[in-house]
Amino acid sequence: MKRIKTYVINLPHAVVRRKYMEELLSSKDIFDVEFLEAVDGRNLTDNERRNCFDYDSCVRLIGRELNDGEVGCTLSHRKAYAALLASEYDYAIVFEDDISFMRNPESLVSLDLDSVLITETPRVVMLSGDYWFWSKGKIVSVYDCNGAYAYIINRAAAGLLLSRPACCVSDQWSHYKTYGLDIKAVHPYIVDANLSMDLLSSDVEQDTWGINRRRMDIRAIIDSYVAAILRRTLKMTGHFESKIRVLHNKIVEN
Repeated sequence: MKRIKTYVINLPHAVVRRKYMEELLSSKDIFDVEFLEAVDGRNLTDNERRNCFDYDSCVRLIGRELNDGEVGCTLSHRKAYAALLASEYDYAIVFEDDISFMRNPESLVSLDLDSVLITETPRVVMLSGDYWFWSKGKIVSVYDCNGAYAYIINRAAAGLLLSRPACCVSDQWSHYKTYGLDIKAVHPYIVDANLSMDLLSSDVEQDTWGINRRRMDIRAIIDSYVAAILRRTLKMTGHFESKIRVLHNKIVEN
């Protein structure tokens, strides 16, 4: 069985999460695992934040600044992209450290990922749910998606994203598409997040979510409304792959 290079983003102090991921992935032959030390945004100075993150562009795009946890999360994903480019691999899986498998990940072997990812086209393949898609098949073309806790990225995409300044949260895929990123997804999805909320509560410590249109650039506001209409249309026509939600430690189907 072909093994896929797999980067797991993990904060140094999150030892429970690391042990959880080690146990989860050790039973799956498909993963060639390397843990990457995540960036803890709470430990960055103001100057460090400003030097590595474009807050002005972030406000224009989503109408607010990111909190320290979100900045750290975004920079951590960029570390994964740099690790891929420094390696010999054509593509790699990126996992955050709080995932659960909803379906057997070894099914990836049957998908001929080489033909999808070994290309000059910057491309990611989502392994998680919550995406709106155009096509049918085992790998679908994605219009938009949420989440950055489980995906595959190729070298071209890693290079593209690192060539642009960090200016939004790591799962702002709709913005990354404006760079020329092509997004696909495994259908049905394989990975979900935070199914054990008592064990794996978020390290991001997020007190604000989404966008604030009152502070956004006018073009970004228009784009957000157009995107909302398209997402609603795709969902109504059966082109939305919903993940399982967890609310108050209970699994809730969306």
